[in-house]
Amino acid sequence: MTGSAAEMGHALSGIKAVLRFDATAFRYFPGGLGPCLRSFQVGLWVLPLQALVVWLDLPEAVGQGDPTRYIGFQALAYLLSWLLYPLLLVPLSAHFHRHDRLTAYLSAFNWFQLVEFAVMTPIMVLGTLKLLPMEVDLVMWLTATAVLLAYEWFLLRRGLELEPLSASSMVLMNFLLNLLIYRAAEVLA
Repeated sequence: MTGSAAEMGHALSGIKAVLRFDATAFRYFPGGLGPCLRSFQVGLWVLPLQALVVWLDLPEAVGQGDPTRYIGFQALAYLLSWLLYPLLLVPLSAHFHRHDRLTAYLSAFNWFQLVEFAVMTPIMVLGTLKLLPMEVDLVMWLTATAVLLAYEWFLLRRGLELEPLSASSMVLMNFLLNLLIYRAAEVLA
């Protein structure tokens, strides 16, 4: 599932526009099933960053338990985090009569994961390695999370053309869904 260099260039230009909260950012993300499916390749690109966080967290998370089981559940959680939200958006976009905008939105959302992982991975690594006081790490995490959620709100607001409250609800739904997925993986491991 690899896109052309031109498609990748457009997506990166789109990300830059999103980072400026540019309402015309979606001109860089074509609709259609092909570009949308190709945007999921980002999940493979950022997988090493997720693997790094899991590997660094392994000694503390597992203790005397089975590391293979923990890694397996973390891998499953990662896969589910990439699939469940888009699957939930299919009926929700139809409910909001925005089904025609879904593929362009998902493309932009998936490409924006490059930014999210680039921002959050160093914060998570610093926290796992305990290189900063816990309070400083928490403030960094909260600040980054708030900013990234604002961008996700913008993506929903402009990409699916949702009302502000609907966009806020869907951002919260995705945030809580990811918390639930990763918490369940920790408990089951």
